[in-house]
Amino acid sequence: MRRLPWTLYRYVGKEMLAITCVSLGALSLLFMIVSGIRSVNEGFDLNIVMPWIFESLGYSLFFTVPASLLVATTLCLGRFSADREYTATSAAGIAPLHIFAPIAVMSGALAAIALVTVGDVMPRAHYLRRNIARYLAKQLSDLGEGYRRVLPIEGGRVYCESHNGPLLHGVLIEKDLKIDASELDGRALVGGAAPNAEVETVPIRVFARTGKVDVDTEREVVRIQLDQIQGIFPNRESKVFIEHRNLTEGWDLMSSTGTVLEFPINEKPRRIPDDYSTSELRKKSREFGDNVEQSQAKLGAAATDEERRTLEEQIKAYKKAQRDIAAQIWFRYAIALSCFTFPFLGFSVSLAFVERHRLVPFFIASMLTIVIFYPLVFGGEVVARSGALPAPIAMLAGNAVLFAVACAMTGRLYLR
Repeated sequence: MRRLPWTLYRYVGKEMLAITCVSLGALSLLFMIVSGIRSVNEGFDLNIVMPWIFESLGYSLFFTVPASLLVATTLCLGRFSADREYTATSAAGIAPLHIFAPIAVMSGALAAIALVTVGDVMPRAHYLRRNIARYLAKQLSDLGEGYRRVLPIEGGRVYCESHNGPLLHGVLIEKDLKIDASELDGRALVGGAAPNAEVETVPIRVFARTGKVDVDTEREVVRIQLDQIQGIFPNRESKVFIEHRNLTEGWDLMSSTGTVLEFPINEKPRRIPDDYSTSELRKKSREFGDNVEQSQAKLGAAATDEERRTLEEQIKAYKKAQRDIAAQIWFRYAIALSCFTFPFLGFSVSLAFVERHRLVPFFIASMLTIVIFYPLVFGGEVVARSGALPAPIAMLAGNAVLFAVACAMTGRLYLR
């Protein structure tokens, strides 16, 4: 019985591990830079954004890990081929799949881990990315020292010329408020708004010399205590609004006591199916299935055409929700399985183009994933949600095509 080439396994495995770590670090850094730039452009301070970026890295791993494995495989085996090491192993009678063995162990382990964790980590990280305003709001009381800070609040922003911890100087608050239309015409109402009064949203600006920020996590509010208020004005031309007015009047979604304004720390509701774990989605799918059966049972006993149309629309909506859930679940599985499909493709391409430059396999494999895998995955999601194809077939088509291409190229290696 021929001995296994353990020296070759260790050599390829160490090279793969090193390049994968470097590539994963580079892609994660790129993700952090892009997220940081986007957040800063939206008015968030980088010092506050950075902790959120580190916590949301889990969302990027499901895309950066397969890409890192592809990069590592093509670069490792590209060098392996360019240095004539593949020729030496072939002359020694070592089959090509022995070269892939350490890569298969690494990629298979990562794919198995992804299949287990994708249902919990990915939706939680996705929700964290959407809920950035709530995450940042709880850090506003620890601002440090600086100049020209922008603070996000519900429905607006707070600007300050300088700050020292929670103390603000040169404060400007901009917020959209719902105001009785009669107030905009200068007609003050006695006893509050009229019963049928028209309500209009108006951008309001509040100026103050100083302010202090405090976050009440128990009550889920951000308090800003203002001193030496300069004025309250609408951000609108040709409208006269409040020159001397009590702060307690007219504020929607914001209450005040004296000169203390409170803004709620609103948490965005979780969206189905993106922000739910796989186990929760399966439960929701069963609930929608029960609703379909109940609506179909009522449909046969419907007395009027209107009731029948209402029930048919409900059934249609429940079935669409089930398709959306199935598409999301299998999308997660497709991304997890790409941890194995991508390096297998990189292996076959690298050895199929063994006589080319060492970077040629990298570019070919990358183009194949861009042209085949991602269009099939994202297009398959649309097809699965429409009901044209079952979700497993539509969502796994990208992996299946890449795997078939890799098998065809690997088969040619044995026919040489």
